[in-house]
Amino acid sequence: MIVTDGPGYRIVVDEDQLDLIRFEKALDEARRRATVDGEVAALESALALYRGRVLPDSRSPALTSAAAALEDRYLGARERLLELRLEQGRAHDAVSELMPLVAEHPLRESLSALLMVALYRVGRQADALRVYHDLRNLLAEQLGIDPSSAVNYRYQQILRSEPALDTPPAARPDRPAGPPAAAPPPRSLPHDLPDFTGREAELDQLLAHVPPPPGPPPEVHGAGPGPDARGDGGQDGPRTGRQAVRIITVDGMAGSGKTALAVHAAHRVADRYPDGQIFLDLHGFSPHCEPVEPHDALGTLLRALGVPADALPEDPADRASLWRGMTADRRLLLLFDNVIASEQVRPLIPAGPGCLVLVTSRPRLAGLDGAVPLPLPLPSTAEGLALLGQVIGHRRVAAEQEAAAELVALCGRLPLALRITASRLTNRPHWSLAYLAGRLRDERRRLDELTVEHRSVRTSLHLSYATVPPRHQELFRLLGAHPGADFDGYGAAALAGLTPHAAETLLEGLLDARLLVQHTPGRYTFHSLVRALAREAAEQQPQPTRDARHRLLGYYLDAADRAAGLLRPRGERPRPQAPGPGAHRPDAHRPDAAHPAGAAPDAAPAAAPPLRDAADALAWFDAERTGLLAALAHAEDAGYDHHAARLPLALAPYLHARGHMEDELGVLRKAVAAARRVGDPALEAAALTGMASPYGHLGRVREGLECAREALALAERAGDRSRTAFCLGRIGMLHNVLGQYEHAIAALHRALVLLSRADAHDEECAVLASLGEAQAALGRHAEALQTSRLVVLHSRQNGDAYGELTGLLGEATAYAGAGRLDAALDRLAEASALARRTTTPDGQAPVLVQYADVYRRQGRHREALRAGHAALQLLRRIRRPALAAAVHNVIGTVHRDRGEYERGEGHHEKARRLAQQAGLRRELALALDGIAHARAHGDDPHGAKEHEPRRDPAARTRPLTAVAPAPPPCPSRVP
Repeated sequence: MIVTDGPGYRIVVDEDQLDLIRFEKALDEARRRATVDGEVAALESALALYRGRVLPDSRSPALTSAAAALEDRYLGARERLLELRLEQGRAHDAVSELMPLVAEHPLRESLSALLMVALYRVGRQADALRVYHDLRNLLAEQLGIDPSSAVNYRYQQILRSEPALDTPPAARPDRPAGPPAAAPPPRSLPHDLPDFTGREAELDQLLAHVPPPPGPPPEVHGAGPGPDARGDGGQDGPRTGRQAVRIITVDGMAGSGKTALAVHAAHRVADRYPDGQIFLDLHGFSPHCEPVEPHDALGTLLRALGVPADALPEDPADRASLWRGMTADRRLLLLFDNVIASEQVRPLIPAGPGCLVLVTSRPRLAGLDGAVPLPLPLPSTAEGLALLGQVIGHRRVAAEQEAAAELVALCGRLPLALRITASRLTNRPHWSLAYLAGRLRDERRRLDELTVEHRSVRTSLHLSYATVPPRHQELFRLLGAHPGADFDGYGAAALAGLTPHAAETLLEGLLDARLLVQHTPGRYTFHSLVRALAREAAEQQPQPTRDARHRLLGYYLDAADRAAGLLRPRGERPRPQAPGPGAHRPDAHRPDAAHPAGAAPDAAPAAAPPLRDAADALAWFDAERTGLLAALAHAEDAGYDHHAARLPLALAPYLHARGHMEDELGVLRKAVAAARRVGDPALEAAALTGMASPYGHLGRVREGLECAREALALAERAGDRSRTAFCLGRIGMLHNVLGQYEHAIAALHRALVLLSRADAHDEECAVLASLGEAQAALGRHAEALQTSRLVVLHSRQNGDAYGELTGLLGEATAYAGAGRLDAALDRLAEASALARRTTTPDGQAPVLVQYADVYRRQGRHREALRAGHAALQLLRRIRRPALAAAVHNVIGTVHRDRGEYERGEGHHEKARRLAQQAGLRRELALALDGIAHARAHGDDPHGAKEHEPRRDPAARTRPLTAVAPAPPPCPSRVP
């Protein structure tokens, strides 16, 4: 009868109508029979119901597993029947049945052992030995292992023709069956992968914790009676450790090869555990199975040791006690696979100190006391390539090495993904590796590609996601909306609208579940394939994802602005109003455009990380740089133009401080474009003003002047006195770089007039510093010294370390120009100590340049060269053409003073190229003069005339020998 049951149908039958139930009853009846004939009859009745393999074409993993279990029961019954026939003396009958069975199941060692005995009893000893050798060769070829101890024992008996193997003389049909012969030790390890490769370090580490096989006691004083007495196979260690079962846990993310490694290791040491090796899948992360309860797992284990199903205690405590008792004196190897938590496996730990327990799990089983943890990292790229080559052929990999390396990278070096990729290439021999790599490059379809038959990377990873609590799942989905590569608790809190503490608690839970990776304490990231899964999940909830990204943009803008305040004095930074409701480009052709920025739920600003000083700010920017740049790109793409205009203004001080001038220009260009889209001239002027400085440092001074003048026009049109002063200050600095000192002084005086009426002490210091530089370059050293002292005084009053550094360098320049070289060195010593504390790479470079010039003037050539080359070493990391040209001119002059004219000319030539490219008139004049002097005193006096510089009063207003290399505009400060 068929009845409806839930969403499907169920067939109702009587017990006698289902052959499976009749089969189980017949087996139970066989176990109860008291005579051999009775047991044989019951077994024959049970086996007569068999009509072939069950569900041979099923594609359901659950049905396939059940069918395999039933097939194993059937084979077990046939083995028992053949054992009884040997007891009855019917060896010929047993041989005729065993021959086809062994051919059908060549790796089932128990069948081969029975055939060996049957052949021996019918007088075919040579054939019996041949069966053994065939089995041994097959196992070695396919699995790389030797026959079990039980088979080896039968082989030795046959070799020795032991009487115990002869046909029992009292074999009679009515002889009581008695207790059956002891069951062979359980051997249920899965086959070892023939293409297992790599993992040498992890395998060595695992095997190092496995006790050696029992042997003679080591001849060490006080070593005790032997390894069995010690309980650990003779290993040294604390006494408590020697008496305990050895437990090793292998944990790692989904698909990382935990089971393959554990099975491989188990086969390597199986012979040390003669009482059996048992594999048990606890289905902690299985798509169609619930995790196995400890009570059920104990039942499986006890049945494997020979306990009849009807003799298993129902009480969990009694069942666990029976398990401990039966394992107390045995040497067993137990491999518990796919464990979900410590509680699942803890009751299964045997009592015997001679046992080894291997456990595989995704989470770290921190609650499993006494276990040796072995976290399994991803294989190296070389190991990934080796695995790929092992499956598809090393020649194929060697033929496309770049594509093979890209495949390994696209698979995230995940063994499961690599095996699926290799399977697809094997199934598609005409596919090139490059073709498949092209299919995998699109992150949105990558998980779709990593599927073959019932194996899927998406399914495997999703099982980890499905096991975490709902709050963790919600955060996981929102993290998929993060545009950056990694994040901390504050960024995650902003995404999810949580407190940092709550967010970090959830992040740690996701980390334990292997859904996140941590390379640096406090920061989290995704494995590339897990990120693809998270982004899929984020795309499936559009509105929460948009809200989360908007919260993150607000957090980044606020936190970056706070951090920039520690790098650049407050008075120098534009602080336009924060974007409010509607701060969104209305015509943005993006999915996010349907959600105005102000439409996100109102919430208090996200908590920002506690930053105390510039070092903290730089460290925060270093960690968040990729995330900030990715957030800026998202703001542009999604139409959040106020964010796209303001975020670069907060990023620029960091990029400048780290010497990333090209990146600084890039983000400020985006700010200008966004400000123009929203029609905000104040934001546009701020961005244009900011662009002037990196242009100057990159030697593109005229472009910087254009930006500063454009910003000046906007500021004057708006009547913004402070912004006008900022622009004039930048114009003056850039005129200094060009050697146009009178123009610089005019612009700087105008700026100072405007700043005297504004509360902008920091900008006033920057303008004064540039003024002092111009005065020194014109030989007005007393004025330059007084101006630079004002810079130092104001900067110290306002806690501006960068401004103080600028002033100290200005004083050193003035002292050196006036010939007071010892005083200049005193100021440089102060500046050097301060530059080391500012933690910026360009702060020390101008100090070293001036050190080199002062040492040159003192005739301390060796020290001058040391300082100059140290400055060049720093300038290789940051682009500062003006500084680089200055230091090459100084080094060139030192070499000329030492009579090394060829070397000197080489450095002046480098200075000439830099100065010409950047339009640095003063340094160009110095370089040409140096080249002319070098050639005049060297081997090319005629070439010297070609390089004599024109007398340009704007470029050189005093003898070259009295000119010190000018410091860069605002060294170590961010204009």
